[in-house]
Amino acid sequence: MRRPRPVHAALALTALGVAVLAAGCGGGGGGGKGDDEATPTTSPTTTAKAVKATVVKARMSGQASVPKGPAGATGTARITLNPSTATACWQLTVRGVDVPVSAHIHQGKPGEVGEVIIPLGDRFSRKGCVLSNPRAVGAVARSPESYYVDVHTKKNINGAMRGQLRVTAT
Repeated sequence: MRRPRPVHAALALTALGVAVLAAGCGGGGGGGKGDDEATPTTSPTTTAKAVKATVVKARMSGQASVPKGPAGATGTARITLNPSTATACWQLTVRGVDVPVSAHIHQGKPGEVGEVIIPLGDRFSRKGCVLSNPRAVGAVARSPESYYVDVHTKKNINGAMRGQLRVTAT
């Protein structure tokens, strides 16, 4: 009769698998010159049916934030969502704000304040990839208009600029 594996061994194997997947996601450089665009890859061995990545975009402004951010705050977000690899890769541009500290995808229609669904990194980065909850990535890919991107800064910690997501042609 085989002894069952201890729980901590199973957890260690799970953590190792997540670390391997995260390592393949790329990272968020500061968006400096010479950075290549983050491109997620799909491994046909991860699922029986590969799901195509969805590209969504947003035009952000301080006026769209709740409460309103700086009047001159503008920016863009381009996010590639891949439910089969549970990754979200982004490119952000921001202008007219102080020091950005974080960015997130929130659930909510225009004018609503919603909970964070996908954090775009631990701290602000103009580009990068994160491994996220597969259900969250799939939900945003299926109905992007129900979600928005929000950039937070030191002076506007509740949000300096915001933009509703929409599907776009790659």
